[in-house]
Amino acid sequence: MVNEIRVFIAVELSDEAKAELRRLHSIFQEKPENIKWVKPKNIHLTLKFLGNISESRLLEVKSVIKSAVLGITPFEIVLDGLGVFPGENAPRVLWVGIKEGSRQIADIAEKIESLLAEKSFPKEKRNFRAHLTLGRIKHIKNRILFKDFLHSVTVKPVSVDVSRIVLFKSKLSTKETVYEVLQVFNLTG
Repeated sequence: MVNEIRVFIAVELSDEAKAELRRLHSIFQEKPENIKWVKPKNIHLTLKFLGNISESRLLEVKSVIKSAVLGITPFEIVLDGLGVFPGENAPRVLWVGIKEGSRQIADIAEKIESLLAEKSFPKEKRNFRAHLTLGRIKHIKNRILFKDFLHSVTVKPVSVDVSRIVLFKSKLSTKETVYEVLQVFNLTG
C-alpha cells in the first residue's frame, strides 16, 4: 500500500490579518445563519490544493514550488471586502478578498498550476481567485437580509507581507483539522 499525505500550497497570514478575521467571525456569529467556520488560526491563502499524494510525488511538488518562486521578490497583499461563492443568490462559501497584490498571487498560483500540469497533476477546473475562506454556508434563513448584512460589513485593509510560500500537510480528525508545515520556500528575487 502506498503511503499518502494530504497537502496544499499556501501563503500564511500575519497575526494582524488573523485578528481581523477573528473580528469578522464575531460579527457574523451574531447572526442566525448556519455557517461552518474555519478557525482563524487555520485560515491561509491557498494557491493549490493537491489532496492525497504519494510521498514520491511530494518530491515533484517541492521541485515545482522551488522553480515557481525563482526570481520572485517579496511583496504585500491587502485584505479587501467580503464575498461569497458561487454568488449571492446561492451562497456556499463566505470569503475575504485580496486587493493589492492579487495579481502577483495569481501569477504564482498559475505558474505552480502550469508546472504541476507538466508533471501530470490534475489541473484546476476554475480560474484562480485569491481569497481567504471564512466559512462554508450550510443554510441562510433570509437571503435578502444576509445580502444586506454582507454589504454592510467593512473589512479593515490589513497588509500581509508575502515573503514565502509554504507547503502544508493537512491532518483531518473528528475534532479539528491540523496543518503542519512541510517546507518553506522563501521569495528572494
